[in-house]
Amino acid sequence: MRLYLRCLGYLKPYYKIISISVICMIFYAFFNMVSIALLEPIINKALMGKDPVLFSIPLIVKPFQVSKLQLLALISCIIIVAYFLKGICDYFQSYFTSYAGSRAIIDFRNEFYEHIQNQPMRFFTQKRVGELMSRIINDIENIHDSLTVIFSNVVKEPITIIILTIFLFKTNWQLSLIAIFAFPIAIYPLNKFGRKIKKIGYNKQKRMADVTNAIHESIAGIETVKIFGKEEEEAEKLKENQLNLFKFAMKKAKVKALAPPIMELVGAIGVAMILYIGGMQVIRGTFDIGQFFTFILALSALYRPIKSLTQENNKIQASMGSAQRVFEILDYQEILKDAPNAIEMLPFEKDIIFRNVSFSYGHKPILKNINLEVKKGEIIAIVGLSGEGKTTLVNLIPRFYDPIEGSICIDGCDIKQVKLKSLRKQIAIVSQETFLFNDTIRANIAYGSNENQIADEKIVEIAKAASAHEFIEKLTNGYNTIVGERGAQISGGQRQRISIARALFKNPSILILDEATSELDSEVEKTLQEALEILMKGRTTFIIAHRLSTIVHADKIVVLSKSTIAEIGIHEELIKKAGVYKKLYEMQYKTRELIL
Repeated sequence: MRLYLRCLGYLKPYYKIISISVICMIFYAFFNMVSIALLEPIINKALMGKDPVLFSIPLIVKPFQVSKLQLLALISCIIIVAYFLKGICDYFQSYFTSYAGSRAIIDFRNEFYEHIQNQPMRFFTQKRVGELMSRIINDIENIHDSLTVIFSNVVKEPITIIILTIFLFKTNWQLSLIAIFAFPIAIYPLNKFGRKIKKIGYNKQKRMADVTNAIHESIAGIETVKIFGKEEEEAEKLKENQLNLFKFAMKKAKVKALAPPIMELVGAIGVAMILYIGGMQVIRGTFDIGQFFTFILALSALYRPIKSLTQENNKIQASMGSAQRVFEILDYQEILKDAPNAIEMLPFEKDIIFRNVSFSYGHKPILKNINLEVKKGEIIAIVGLSGEGKTTLVNLIPRFYDPIEGSICIDGCDIKQVKLKSLRKQIAIVSQETFLFNDTIRANIAYGSNENQIADEKIVEIAKAASAHEFIEKLTNGYNTIVGERGAQISGGQRQRISIARALFKNPSILILDEATSELDSEVEKTLQEALEILMKGRTTFIIAHRLSTIVHADKIVVLSKSTIAEIGIHEELIKKAGVYKKLYEMQYKTRELIL
């Protein structure tokens, strides 16, 4: 119930619409009761009474005499009007509830998505993409019904039950007590089934996440799957995940199928008792036949909302399994936030200083006691064997991660004390894992801009600087070419050049190149290096490169070894030292000779 109430909290901004919906539900229940109550005068007066008949509607129509046939026609018309008004109320309560619920789900999904977007990079290394997709799509969609159709019934049916119960007690309180006595007996199995369905629903959604993740991974890595001939294994993996999902679906179906028969059995016992006792009262003359049949009809009408609540309870419990999975993420608090008194970062002017910086993923240390000073406009190359923390080091600058010890200061100000957006506004990154959006080349290059209208000349100028203009012009639609998902419609080298153009378009003060030329052939790489040398002037540039030949002209080379800085200097100095850098350089040189 706590989870459901938390979900209902998203309806709060739409309380006016919900209030109108509830009013419609009350009138729906009232007209439903009126249509049943009219059975008594039909039986007692129109069918069995004397002619003429005295008829009235309390507080509405004063008593007047009509014939039995006229009374029958009059009541039939009133029943039609009651059902018409009942239908109108049902329509508007359903529409308004669906409107409020759908808007609440939009807010819910937006909050979930924004919450994920604000998580640090560590969060995304711990969570599977398919898992997150399943929660934001499947789980929240499961909650949707609990805020629309289910919520409507959960409110409407109790109102109907209350009004009909009042009517039943007014008609015959002894029989009503017998009917009410069956409720506690039915609640126990209902509550027990609800708990089971919630647990099964939670596990079922976990299996659904496994299916989603398996599909996502196999499609995203289709090239790898095909080259290793693993199509059948991936298909089998999906079948296994779907079989696990099927098992939980059947467990859920079993519990859901068991609840209605039990409710019907309890209801049948109650109805049988009422028929026997009520029949005895009619035979003895203490209860007239019209009231008896009206009571039975009202009791039958009362059974429908009770049965509906049983079904809705099962649906709620199933959706609460999804709600639990969603709130597990929303309650995850490792959000990278601005400090309470964070300031706007001024344009970068002087230096970037790492002071005793250490970082680890869990218990595994990646960087230890890093001390580094970088002047504005310097080109800093960071080298070392794989796994030494080169990418991690530069990822600390835009605060993708925060150091566990030490500080990073830009122009004397700790980057934790400046607003995150103002910090990242001055930084651009081109990584070895190029990502392009499924949009035009033009839109991908200008992605970092907030302007609605970008001059074509500016886009072309940037593309030329990144050695991308020539191949873009040869494409059928030029700069309006859709690159496909992750840029699949163009080559790896072309994707890399567009990615570089995107970074240059941002015109950052700090540029991070993480193997930015790794996808380019030698001729294009040479052209690009010449362009980058011009464009990097005036910018502080961090270059991560495995090919040491590309960074020999860097102003400073930082060599990482055993999670710390082993050496710092220019190429010639480090070669003379005959330390870690020289060994790396000679290793690559010998490898190159063997390849050639």
